[in-house]
Amino acid sequence: MPVHAQAAHLDHDGNRVTDSAYLVAPDAEVAPGVLVLGSWFGLGAATKAICEQLADAGYVALAPDLVGESRTTDDPVEARSWLAERSMDEVADLVVSSAALLRDSSVTPDRPVGVLGLQMGASWALWLASRHPTLVGAVSFFYGIQDVDHLDITCPVQGHFAAVDDLVDDDAKTLLSAALHLECSEVACFDYDATRSGFLEAGPNHDPAAAELAWQRTLAWFDEHLHR
Repeated sequence: MPVHAQAAHLDHDGNRVTDSAYLVAPDAEVAPGVLVLGSWFGLGAATKAICEQLADAGYVALAPDLVGESRTTDDPVEARSWLAERSMDEVADLVVSSAALLRDSSVTPDRPVGVLGLQMGASWALWLASRHPTLVGAVSFFYGIQDVDHLDITCPVQGHFAAVDDLVDDDAKTLLSAALHLECSEVACFDYDATRSGFLEAGPNHDPAAAELAWQRTLAWFDEHLHR
């Protein structure tokens, strides 16, 4: 049953700030947790649907509102303006507190969680695995990038790249893949021909065949690394 959850962080003045989130749990006494970090378009129906699919597969899924104020949009210009307004320190605190909340959930074992990142959320997923390795057991990210100079990741990482992505060029993708192979315990990166960024989620760039293949790879990845 989907529920609205809350994840808290501290602002620059030390005040406690509570953000909305979307939590879905399977009907099970114990289930691994997967933190879903969405794109800059906000915590909309597409991200919530991914949480529900994870719950159907036996995972507790939590998606925090990274954009803030429960805002959603399909307009990339508007999304960029929202992102510019958002304090990155506050988002970082929210990502960490959400992972801790998920790990400590009553139906989640007291062990690292999985992280599924989409676009902007992909970068945050890699950041979380790098800065807070004890929280993260495995990462699966979609059409995102992270500064390779700040990588220090040891957990297994899986990456999914679209053929056309205005924000991730081939050089950046190659550098990231090479850095991950040097540092991570296990790495699997996949390219999806004739796809655009956003092919997994429902929307104008959704590609059913690529989405199904990527989803099965993601579930297999989490099944392997979170059920140990």
